[in-house]
Amino acid sequence: MTKTVRKTSLACAVLLGLAAPSQAQEATILVLDGSRSMWGQIDGVNKIVIARDVVGSILSEIPSDRDLGLTVYGHRRSGDCSDIETIVEPSQNTRDQINAAVAAINPRGRTPMIDAVTAAAETLGYEDRPATVILVSDGVETCNADPCNAALALNEQGVDFTAHVVGFGVGDDPDALAQMQCIAENTGGIFAAAENADELTAALGRVTEAAPEVAAGFEVTFRALLAGAEETPFGDDIRWTIAGPEDVLEEGSGNPFSLELSAGSYVATAEDGEVTLSADFSVSDRAREVEIIFPSRTGEASIAGPVEVVAGSQVDVTWTGPDEDLDFIGIGRADAAGSAQWTNYAYTTTGNPVSLLVPPEPGDYVIRYFRGEGESAIASHALRVLAAEATVDAPEAAVAGDTIRVTWTGPAYPSDFIGIGQVGSEEAEQWDNFTYVREGSPLDLVLPTEPGDYVIQYFMNQETYSLVSVPIMLTPAAASLEAPSVAVVGETIPVGWSGPANKDDFVGIGKVDAEGSEQWLNYTFVREGNPLRLEVPTMPGEYVIRYFMGQDDTILAENQIAVAGASAVITAPTAAPAGEMVRIEWDGPGYPDDFIAIGPADAEGSDRWQTYAYTREGSPLEVEVPEAPGNYEIRYFLAQGNTELTSVPLRVE
Repeated sequence: MTKTVRKTSLACAVLLGLAAPSQAQEATILVLDGSRSMWGQIDGVNKIVIARDVVGSILSEIPSDRDLGLTVYGHRRSGDCSDIETIVEPSQNTRDQINAAVAAINPRGRTPMIDAVTAAAETLGYEDRPATVILVSDGVETCNADPCNAALALNEQGVDFTAHVVGFGVGDDPDALAQMQCIAENTGGIFAAAENADELTAALGRVTEAAPEVAAGFEVTFRALLAGAEETPFGDDIRWTIAGPEDVLEEGSGNPFSLELSAGSYVATAEDGEVTLSADFSVSDRAREVEIIFPSRTGEASIAGPVEVVAGSQVDVTWTGPDEDLDFIGIGRADAAGSAQWTNYAYTTTGNPVSLLVPPEPGDYVIRYFRGEGESAIASHALRVLAAEATVDAPEAAVAGDTIRVTWTGPAYPSDFIGIGQVGSEEAEQWDNFTYVREGSPLDLVLPTEPGDYVIQYFMNQETYSLVSVPIMLTPAAASLEAPSVAVVGETIPVGWSGPANKDDFVGIGKVDAEGSEQWLNYTFVREGNPLRLEVPTMPGEYVIRYFMGQDDTILAENQIAVAGASAVITAPTAAPAGEMVRIEWDGPGYPDDFIAIGPADAEGSDRWQTYAYTREGSPLEVEVPEAPGNYEIRYFLAQGNTELTSVPLRVE
């Protein structure tokens, strides 16, 4: 009987579209969603945690000589559509940088999805060379009114620009699906949806898969081994078939068997007369070995490993067994039944020994060998899981919005973090703000802006399991403002202030009844000094000057101000010869960068000025008359918003 088993790896063949050799190396940027919605959960795991794990696994498979970069949005500030950052410039050998950057993402902001794609395209120089952007997003665009047209513009302006889009955890949201599909279609890219970690891996593989050229390059040695045997019994009686994504490249016999391959993705198949096994593998920038493990001939299984480990750690498990399709080693509670017998698991195809992640809760567990067909356990090993210990030392009280120092001890597993949340909160609501323990001890923790009773906890990243918590009382933050009660449009006024002066706190001016980000038409960060210089908007009316906390845009103080209109007068000839200089007298606010301009009488927008001179040059001004005869207007513009105050007609002869 011949049994065919295909060994698959989580990251294998993903991003191999980057591995195709070509005359001009095409650069790629991964654009990752860092908005607050990435704290949402899938099967009890935060989406950002799933994305970190998948991207981390993928990066290990990417050849180091590929130009790859990373852009993230929504990861630094809430409510800011300009929060887009290219953290890693596209270059070779960027895998470690990207992995570290993704692991440090702290979702908190909005979703400027198409603007992030545009920023990545510009970084790649898409107008001059082929460029690819891979967007992973979990929500609808919240900043750009028309992402479809923006994507179409990128496609028209680029040399060979492509945007592939992966919708992660968007479910059946019609708006999100329509936008993402439109971005991909308008740039000739692929759209793929993913609702869990496996689907995310498959989707990334689909949008980035490409066929590598096959040419002489790096020597790959293939060996067939027998599970549990110290020496191979096969001799040279192994038939090998090596294939690329589309065609069989080489066939031959031997054990070992060697072949030269260029960088790319391949499948090796080994036959011993009874069993046929296949393994996916990739070649990057050096010679390598590929091993295929044949199951023991007896069909029995065994497991060996430690008898006592600390919760959350990694344990190496040595096994023997059939190693057939989808066989796996799992760890679960000793008294568990059904699928609860494996809280965590690893496929036997990943190697021997396999590395298992120990669950975070202490107690009696069993490691079992499970058959992929029927999921029956055929071997087991008892394991005692000891509690992981941690301590947290922080102030008992602090002002809301402040940054405090927290001292901690704990296991410091990858992505463990210290979080603060309101008393009684559950799941992801247990932390409003957090900092990874990899930042060291003590670390800085930003406090929420709402006063009340909170707890600071040490969380193991696995299942966001809390090891220890300490209470903290947050008292209200206070601020005050001192500013004029009246002003003229466009004027710059002094504003005195007192307040917490936290990072990114600012003073803004907006309409009385405005909401959201419309509460500040103009603003200045408090770090600019005291008093601040705040520019008044250009529309008359009733306004409010407010002190905002940079975190969550919380208002601490506000003063009302009445903004009166400004007037201007222009005295100039009613006609002038084309191309000559005309003398213009004016009277008006004369703010820095205000200007007098000449433009067509029926023009709009920036077409309203063809020639101009700044008012700071005095009155009268000399302004050049346009070359084309016709009806024009001489206009006085406030620099802020190019607001027009007055105009007089001019006939150009």
